[in-house]
Amino acid sequence: YQYSGVFEKLAIKIVEAKCGYTIDLEKSGVTQTTRDYGVDAIISFSNRDPEFSTIEAKLRKPDYTLGLKDIASSILFFLVRNGNEHFIVSNVYITSGTIEAISILNLQSSSQIYYITGEETFKILTSIVEQIGDSLEKELAQILIENFKNNKKMELRCHSFTYGIWRWNIRSI
Repeated sequence: YQYSGVFEKLAIKIVEAKCGYTIDLEKSGVTQTTRDYGVDAIISFSNRDPEFSTIEAKLRKPDYTLGLKDIASSILFFLVRNGNEHFIVSNVYITSGTIEAISILNLQSSSQIYYITGEETFKILTSIVEQIGDSLEKELAQILIENFKNNKKMELRCHSFTYGIWRWNIRSI
């Protein structure tokens, strides 16, 4: 995608809208293009702990589904660095196996990994698109909203909880 760098900046706005906290833009920003260990942004919330969080932004074609291999490097970097919060932001859904792995990591650690994907990204973008000042970010947000509306939607449903692990199904709606 020609918009991958733009999506990294847009992901910061998505996290800000999701969390309801103001991001301190002077202490936050996107990381370098290469050798960033999969972390696309480091953000600082104003007047909130933890002070710093990391973001991985994954912009994919609408028919793609993120697997664990797509986000493993940023999660590993986050865990090795003893981060407190890590956000995975994408325009597509993640696999049930990835959700299970994140759930296990969240249960075994005081750190938290959050994901904002698929329909949730669509809903947040729809609510903030008119407030986006940057023309490229606004253009990308409008493209993503339109892509989501035009594609067959998927629904993620929890179907069981066994040995502390949630099992998930993805089905067309």
